[in-house]
Amino acid sequence: MCFSWQNPLDNELILRIRIPDTQKLLLDPKERTKYALEQFNDFTQNEIDVLTKLTKDGCSSAPRLISWKRDKQGKKIPVPGGYVVYILMEKLPGVHPLDF
Repeated sequence: MCFSWQNPLDNELILRIRIPDTQKLLLDPKERTKYALEQFNDFTQNEIDVLTKLTKDGCSSAPRLISWKRDKQGKKIPVPGGYVVYILMEKLPGVHPLDF
């Protein structure tokens, strides 16, 4: 699952949370803990790697990576013990592809 939040400074925060399928969300939190992953999925790792390289190389047509952080989900988040990734990046001007 991915959430996006824009702050007044025009930076965008992307939040990725590992969510089991909806059937498993009904399980007890102790059962959902079994679905926690230590490793990032390929998409998340690739996004961090690409944003890091593009930022390092000074690419002006991609968002600049400001920072990122990995954390563990707490007891009240869908997969206790699973990872949460926070990605803070620059917001570029233009039309969002999903709004096109």
